Amino acid sequence: QNKGAVQEPNAFLKRHLLKATYGLFDLLKERHLLHLVGFKDLGAGGIACASVELADGAGLGAEVNLDLVHRSMDHLHPSVILCSETQERYMWVAHPEVTPIILEHYNKTFDLPKIAEGARASVIGKIRADGQYIVTYQGETLVDANACDITRGLVYDRPYRKPERTFSEPEIHEPNPRRIFDPNLRISTNPQIATNATNSANSYSQSVVSVDSESSVDSDHRIRSILLHLLAHENVASRSPIFEQYDKTVQGITVIERGDADAGVMRPFLDEKYPDEIRNVGFALSVAHNPRYCKIDPYWGAVNAVVESMRKVAAVGAVPWALTDCLNFGNPEVPEQMWEFVESVRGISDAQRGVHLKLSPAFPTPIISGNVSFYNVSQNGSIAPSPIISCLGRILDMRKAITMHFKRPDSVILMIGERRDECGGSVYYDLYNELGANIPKPDLHEVENQIFALTDAIDQGLILAAHNISIGGIAAALAEMSFGNEIGFDVNIRGDLRLDKKLFSETGGFVVEVAAEHVGAVNAIFQSRNIRALEIGKTNNDQRLMINDYIDIALSSAKHAWLNGLREKL
Repeated sequence: QNKGAVQEPNAFLKRHLLKATYGLFDLLKERHLLHLVGFKDLGAGGIACASVELADGAGLGAEVNLDLVHRSMDHLHPSVILCSETQERYMWVAHPEVTPIILEHYNKTFDLPKIAEGARASVIGKIRADGQYIVTYQGETLVDANACDITRGLVYDRPYRKPERTFSEPEIHEPNPRRIFDPNLRISTNPQIATNATNSANSYSQSVVSVDSESSVDSDHRIRSILLHLLAHENVASRSPIFEQYDKTVQGITVIERGDADAGVMRPFLDEKYPDEIRNVGFALSVAHNPRYCKIDPYWGAVNAVVESMRKVAAVGAVPWALTDCLNFGNPEVPEQMWEFVESVRGISDAQRGVHLKLSPAFPTPIISGNVSFYNVSQNGSIAPSPIISCLGRILDMRKAITMHFKRPDSVILMIGERRDECGGSVYYDLYNELGANIPKPDLHEVENQIFALTDAIDQGLILAAHNISIGGIAAALAEMSFGNEIGFDVNIRGDLRLDKKLFSETGGFVVEVAAEHVGAVNAIFQSRNIRALEIGKTNNDQRLMINDYIDIALSSAKHAWLNGLREKL
């Protein structure tokens, strides 16, 4: 059994270690010993990175004896012992007077050896004054180098080259928008959808319509058929089959759960030990990435990942506070794949510099951590460039955080951000097995103003619900907002674009629900930042999704497709 291949988290041990470590910090603080210790989590690079970074951070060196490292498996190679990223581990650097306190705290007070096999606190080395970093194992010296040379890292100047490839927009006939009311229309959530798809049925379909570009089925149904198939697409459908497997309310600090909004919101300072002024502070966390965008253009794909992650936290009322990235690419020794990495990093850099901190507008939103994974290549080729971005947002009063669900009938629905011909990489094109070329190209100044205006309005209690426009376009965003409380809507999205691109273009923006009496105040806030909030319709009690007088679908049918699209594929 190769346990070294994948990290195996132990949630119970993690919880116990956290409690023990918090307790140790309190103990050291109480005894005025904090200035005699250093502390670091063991993450990437395991013991190697933690020990050399702690030493070099003080301008010192270190000796590590791998024979002293406790482990749960025998016969591990020394490189594994040194660099394994096994979870639930920490490292302390302590003055000799403090070391016995740390060992007793973990091994006796919190009894780590009885909590998990191989768990304990051990002394594995010492600090050196000469700046050398030395690692030994069974009497042999494995590493002997300047600590500063190791932490500085290596710089590669790899050649990169833009691939010779072109992308174009597909020829998809515009769906006939003539409206025919069909109260019984139900669409299969698992059709064979391709350019020449044929009709298929499943156990719950009453009327099944394919989404082919030249369907023989009455074209009056096509635009509604597209919407239902899109809601059932695995990249749009409800993620509940995944997140329902996990505890989303652990420790009782969850304010908004996954699935209720574009970002989860937590209240980390709930405990009475925290000062009153921060106990209601909330943090929102989001993740964004679309590899289909990056296939077309890794620069704009990365820009979209950054701004979408920011929009998601803004949709609950949180101000973007910091970013982290998880960069996954192919072989950097191949110039074309190295180019994808270079372009993605350039996109991330431009985007984070283009959207500033709301409370410190002279500074860009910082990237505070991240990691890079190369050589993601199989016999089928390299993965698509995949810069995954997570945004942390802060909301001063978590009680003001909002979800994406429509709250009541007769509210006004506003659209923030005009629709553009940007269906490249979209789910809509994927229904036809097409990729396209025109991916969203956000204006960063506009994005910043949209986010600042929306969070202003939410902070003033003027917004009932908000949802980021992204995958599936505004049609999907509106539908998802209706499902939670089963409140229908009737909207008319104006503009010169053809109907399908108007509804399914993934140009970023927001859909917001506002009480009629607050529309004027909301418009004033957006106008103050040169953003137009366009009134497109209202919510209603009809439990139907009505768009531009051409789509009229029972909410229950749309919700059924959305709830089961991913579940059936799993």
